[in-house]
Amino acid sequence: MERATVGVGIGGDSDDERELTQLAEKSGQSKSIQISAGQFDEDDTEYVLGKLREAGTDYDPPTRYDGESQMSEGTLSLMEREMGLGGAGGGIADLLKSLPETNIQLNTVPKKQPETVAVQGGAGEAPPKPKKKVKKVFDKKVDKETKEKRLREWEEGGNRLAPVQEEGAAAVAHDLVVEKHNQDFVNYYQGMEIVPKAEWENFYGALKENLDICFRINSVEKNWQKTKEEIENQIQEMLKNDLTKDKIPRLLKWYPSQLAYTFHELSRSEMKANPLLKNFHTFLVQETENGRIFRQEAVSMIPVTLLHIEPHHKCLDMCAAPGSKTIQILEYLHQNGIKIPEGFVIANDTDSKRAYMLTHQARRLNSPAMLITNNDARRLPNLRADETGLTMKFDRILCDVPCSGDGTLRKNPSLWKNFNAHLGHATHPLQREILERGIRLLKKGGRLVYSTCTFNPLEDEAVVADILSKHIKQVELVDVSSELSPHLKYRPGRIHWKVYHRGKGQREPSAWYTRYEDVPNWKKKVIKETMFNSTYTHINNEPERVSDEDRYDPLNLKRCMRIFPHDDNQGGFFVAVFTKVLDEHEGFRYDEMYEGNAWDDPSIRQKPILQDLKEFALEYEKDLSKYEEQKGIPKEQSTQNEVLSLVLEAEEEARQRKKASGVNFGKMSAEMELQKEEQFTYAKLIDKRMDVWMNLQLFYGINSSFPSEYLFYQKDTTNNLVFISDGMANGLMKCTRKYKLKVVNIGVKMFSKNRDDKSEAKYRLLQEGLELLLPYMDNSRKITVAKEVFLKFLELPLITYEDLKSKYQCSEFEGKEHGSAVMFCAGPSGVYATVWMGVNNVSLMVNKEEIKSFKFLIQ
Repeated sequence: MERATVGVGIGGDSDDERELTQLAEKSGQSKSIQISAGQFDEDDTEYVLGKLREAGTDYDPPTRYDGESQMSEGTLSLMEREMGLGGAGGGIADLLKSLPETNIQLNTVPKKQPETVAVQGGAGEAPPKPKKKVKKVFDKKVDKETKEKRLREWEEGGNRLAPVQEEGAAAVAHDLVVEKHNQDFVNYYQGMEIVPKAEWENFYGALKENLDICFRINSVEKNWQKTKEEIENQIQEMLKNDLTKDKIPRLLKWYPSQLAYTFHELSRSEMKANPLLKNFHTFLVQETENGRIFRQEAVSMIPVTLLHIEPHHKCLDMCAAPGSKTIQILEYLHQNGIKIPEGFVIANDTDSKRAYMLTHQARRLNSPAMLITNNDARRLPNLRADETGLTMKFDRILCDVPCSGDGTLRKNPSLWKNFNAHLGHATHPLQREILERGIRLLKKGGRLVYSTCTFNPLEDEAVVADILSKHIKQVELVDVSSELSPHLKYRPGRIHWKVYHRGKGQREPSAWYTRYEDVPNWKKKVIKETMFNSTYTHINNEPERVSDEDRYDPLNLKRCMRIFPHDDNQGGFFVAVFTKVLDEHEGFRYDEMYEGNAWDDPSIRQKPILQDLKEFALEYEKDLSKYEEQKGIPKEQSTQNEVLSLVLEAEEEARQRKKASGVNFGKMSAEMELQKEEQFTYAKLIDKRMDVWMNLQLFYGINSSFPSEYLFYQKDTTNNLVFISDGMANGLMKCTRKYKLKVVNIGVKMFSKNRDDKSEAKYRLLQEGLELLLPYMDNSRKITVAKEVFLKFLELPLITYEDLKSKYQCSEFEGKEHGSAVMFCAGPSGVYATVWMGVNNVSLMVNKEEIKSFKFLIQ
């Protein structure tokens, strides 16, 4: 049975310890068992399992967390009953008798020992008084001797860093593990027949293996070639050692441009534990912080590669956090060295904390083409273009929806204990609404990619089928088989699946359903009609229109992609690619006599039922009035308006229901619309603050060719000036109703308000925006220094003018006005940094990560 260590153990004081002490006293046994938190090995676990098997049970004791026992008296009694202990035999005491008489101390770090638990007992002895709980403090420092010892253990242990072991391991080690097994998962996906029976063992076994590290080089970063050279150097160092040469990173062959790598059978935890790979691990961390490398699961890179993004495209990432796919989109927008693309991407996430985390990711790329928002993806606003008044549509949309996530079990072991068979039932409605909104925001001829990291058809094909059936002939799935590399292994989408309900224990057992009609009413709160494939297979199943092989796949669900972990040592994933054939606003006609077929003619629409009934009622009332007039029927006997009044009442009820749901009727007045637009957070600098722009232009020597219309500022603070792309400035910012966007971050920061009144400049330069600004600056605020001086600034971020002249023979700063400037490093490195020239000294204005990056590029 596969298990994963989570660093938990027995320790501290609790009711369970006192119970064990009392049991030991009854048994007349005098023992002392000490177990340190999280210290054990696999041999000890087998010893425990052997003892439990001898007792005739498969009982799995409860896990203990952070040294605190969670075993109650009731649980202890249950354990005794299941093990066949208790009564005259002494219960747990019998098991204690079978333990070897030895003190057991397991430690992975031979430093200060964690606090331990002592269980003692003896005839006629009173149980010890409970001790006060003491918070454990683990010494994280490891001395040189310990490091050398670990290295020897690595070399002797067959490339596995084994923990320090001592003889006589305790049986309770079984308590300290969490299983990589979930019976609900097994029952659900075996019942679903997610893979053929012959493949189940390979599939399930692959999920228990750790996921290999995968990363890609940022092709937009100007020094990406130096990063690639350093990776190749690191690989050559690994090849020199027999213990690491089999684990070197290899190119991810199916990824475009050959800039993605994946390690061979090496997970993140294994890399951290292996002292021989310390340099490579440090390099990866540093380059990730500097934005030259992005660590991302291999299968997670697939959706963006299928979008085929061009620099002029307007893109939307509906559920963007944590941001790895958004960064991929930006790389495509900036392809071929384009610094200011025509297109842009709106990166949205419903969770505010995750949306702000996106800002941190964005700073690694410093792109002017990104807007980060915090809106509900199901209710993203319609932005109206000024010229046409139509809703702004997007060329490319990524819809990577929230899901149950069982495809990520290899990198998130905690999901093993959290999985249950109804997770997909809960996320299915949310995914349908998000995808529906994405389809409505997609431009005609555009492409949308829907993706999840789950194997569950209820979250995959069922959602896709629901949207296709609602938009017949308006959207369709794209066959991307010819667009994919032959090195990428995947399987087609499913066209048959079942729906599961776990029941209510013994009263109502679990059941599988293939038709919605068979589902009991009380289960329909969980099971929805849109979850069944039978809901869609009747569409277009007429013999004259469908061949035999496609009879049960009228929506072309086989064009979806399923990726399994045992096919190519990767995670689980699902991808479906949509394209839009017709827009909603394109002309259509009502099929008055219901003679047409929407499948053959996409322009056919059926009238809303109430509108159709109202027109019928009006015609009926006219005919009825004529009939009664001809027959001379008295008014008191007239039946006029009876039918019409029923329709009008139904219409009013429908209106009231919509009103109660929060839908606003009528158009907003132009004056109110203008007031709302003023609430938008950002405004164009040259429209509102021309004085600021003139000050910047004069002090920093910015020429007139600089696109100043792309500079925006935040109205409420004016602390920062941001630079945005052409598509955002001339497209998005000219739309109305953008006030409905909850903006978290926009573009790249170029200037920050100067709080030093001794400088003529109102704003200082920011490192993030220098790459975009430098081509438009003259040499008045550019200073080139020797390599030695630049390196000295990296060590001492603040140096006085006197020291610069006397110690480092640097006089380049003399005669310059106080304020912000750009310091260049002489030589081929091309490195530059913002500095602040004060009254007495010069300060380097960059963060720690950038300092490390400069050292890497210069040396």
